[in-house]
Amino acid sequence: MVAKKDGRTAKDYLELASSRADTYLFIASLFYYDSLPAIAKSIRRKTILEGLTMGGKGSKTLRKFVEEDAPKIKKLRDALEIEHTALFVMGKLTKGRPYESFYMDKDRKIGARVTIDVDKFYNAAGVKFTSAQDEIADYIAIELEFMHHMCSREATAWREKDKLHALGYLKFQRDFLTQHLGKWVAPFTDDVLGEAKLDFFKAACYLLLEFIELEKAEIVDFVEEAEKFEF
Repeated sequence: MVAKKDGRTAKDYLELASSRADTYLFIASLFYYDSLPAIAKSIRRKTILEGLTMGGKGSKTLRKFVEEDAPKIKKLRDALEIEHTALFVMGKLTKGRPYESFYMDKDRKIGARVTIDVDKFYNAAGVKFTSAQDEIADYIAIELEFMHHMCSREATAWREKDKLHALGYLKFQRDFLTQHLGKWVAPFTDDVLGEAKLDFFKAACYLLLEFIELEKAEIVDFVEEAEKFEF
């Protein structure tokens, strides 16, 4: 999100919002249990690497897993599902819990005040998650998917030359990053990295942390730039 010296065009804003939306959705999929059968297939076919534009440790770790480690695992889907359960469902009570409330509630109460605050944020933004997600509001993948929805709506607004709504969605992104998602990703990924055995989940953590740190570093300036934009 580095600003151009001569300023952005509406197309630039649209493409950036779309790209960010895709990245949020991709990273979210890495943490959903129900995504693992499709992910296992994409690893076997190496299609999971297509369009992976992020550099850094996350991309390198994922590429190594896909090209070197996964071919040695006979039942890849089973291995991914077992590790996911060990990390996020039956892990130690002090580590690996994929909920903001576990990290941000002083009593580590999952489903209490912090979860309610996150759900209120979604409602204020006009986003509703169905029970099909089978998770509560502050689950890591759902928070990432919320950001995907906000970026997608922003992109649509830029496409329609609707700066008012584009800026509104962008501010929701800024506020959610600073008030919620950006506050707990670092300790969460630290805990998972300390327990993960498969490099797939290590790659997921690196990709998540690297992307959120980039977003946090640039989102405030990006909002300020967009406020000055004129069609």
